[in-house]
Amino acid sequence: MKKLLYVALAALMLISCDPNGPKIDSKDKKMLDKASKNVLSLIGKDKKEVKAAFEKAGWEDASYLGEVPKRFQKNMKYDATTSAIFVYGDLEGFVEAMMEEDEEAIDEWLEQMIKDKKIFAEMMVGFDGKKLIGGECHMFVGNEYENINNLYLNFSKNVYKSIKDPDWAGELIEWDDYKAEKEPDSFTAKKRDKFEAEFAELDVPYVTEEALGENSNGDDVYYGLQWGLMQSELSKEMAEDFCEGAFYFGIPK
Repeated sequence: MKKLLYVALAALMLISCDPNGPKIDSKDKKMLDKASKNVLSLIGKDKKEVKAAFEKAGWEDASYLGEVPKRFQKNMKYDATTSAIFVYGDLEGFVEAMMEEDEEAIDEWLEQMIKDKKIFAEMMVGFDGKKLIGGECHMFVGNEYENINNLYLNFSKNVYKSIKDPDWAGELIEWDDYKAEKEPDSFTAKKRDKFEAEFAELDVPYVTEEALGENSNGDDVYYGLQWGLMQSELSKEMAEDFCEGAFYFGIPK
């Protein structure tokens, strides 16, 4: 009887485990899953509630780093009266590396992230008074993880499903073709399934998508997503060692 129980439990674990999921830390996976399903519902919420939600999910308030740079608001499509910064991951190491103002120090920090198999994300949010009106997040993760691109796909699916009747569009292309400025494949909401299937076939994808719709509170919202090898100014030397994701969202103008 006990042996049969063990066999049944083992079968249940195999069924519940996604063999195509990225092999990341369970804490990171839980945070990304929760964030992707719930972040758009924070639109219109009070600053204290937003802060509490981020901290409960494992983010740290790093607003002491300063105001959100204006260049980040080009994707957020709004003018915030106040802003805040939240960080997930090695905040202390990030601050120390940036204070060095030296690319070598940043490379050392990034190399340590790969060694420790960590995810780092910085979320910049804007408020109109005390109400959240949007944000932009940049995330970095070493690309040596098995099935790492499905980290993006899982996040994308959850955000897409979190809004009602989305007016959605996406573009896909292999990274080398993107760098060669070739035309990507384009998709609409009617071909969302084809988009997901084609994404899974790409070796090194570059993807962008945008959508408009209603969140779970009935508010009009938009979001955008990007994913590919690292393009930021953090480090040119380690560009091929990291995947970089960008996520921006807010209230449409």
